Amino acid sequence: MSSPFRKRDTVTLLMDVLRAAEKISLYLKGCSVQDFVKDPEKVDAVARNLEIIGEAVTKLPDGFKKEHPEIEWSQITGLRNRIVHGYFGISEDIVWHIVNEELTPLVQQLKPIMRAEKKKDSKRGKDA
Repeated sequence: MSSPFRKRDTVTLLMDVLRAAEKISLYLKGCSVQDFVKDPEKVDAVARNLEIIGEAVTKLPDGFKKEHPEIEWSQITGLRNRIVHGYFGISEDIVWHIVNEELTPLVQQLKPIMRAEKKKDSKRGKDA
């Protein structure tokens, strides 16, 4: 039986990011900013998935991140740190802006990168 704490590979980490982004999109479907800020459960759910995105990004190998400087990795991990360590919360307006203005472009950037990584893994498997 494998440990749930095993080291996750790059593709798995990218899938974690994309799954969390998908959850955020589902949580906010049809939601206005006014509805969002009035719903602490929704705010918490979105913040939690932003944490997951940031945590997955912190676990990505440095070499991989250097290969993809078009992604603002440090901003993603910085947001994660603010959410995790900001004991008194983070502005709902900032969270709303991030998920509505920055999350979709991130997903659009990561999907082809993940496909390329899967191909690399597949090729490595054939070569082994």
